[in-house]
Amino acid sequence: MSQEDDGFNTSGFIIYHGAMGETIIIDRFLNISRRYNDALSLDSELSPPRAPFSTRRFGQIPSIAFPADEAPDAQCVICLAPFQPGEEVKELLCHHKFHSECLEPWLRERQHCPLCRNAGS
Repeated sequence: MSQEDDGFNTSGFIIYHGAMGETIIIDRFLNISRRYNDALSLDSELSPPRAPFSTRRFGQIPSIAFPADEAPDAQCVICLAPFQPGEEVKELLCHHKFHSECLEPWLRERQHCPLCRNAGS
């Protein structure tokens, strides 16, 4: 098997690491139409239930201006839109950044970072 690179490897598979330490391999060419909603469903199946993520708790996540010196092709992995320098974004404790309007619904459903699965705040 090829070496992983940000969840993908050169043989065309998506690698998911489940909450219980399991690894799931999905052929991304056969499942190319699976996107955000399918990922949410898969994540629901893999994640243990958690307490609801409150508006108050979401408000405690720091908002920052997206740094101009950050990678020019950086994007929100939830909506896939690029970040603009100076744009207000939410930064989780793991230092991953997201649009506020994208992150809040995600955390209400999942309570963890979409990238590394660390707790939301």
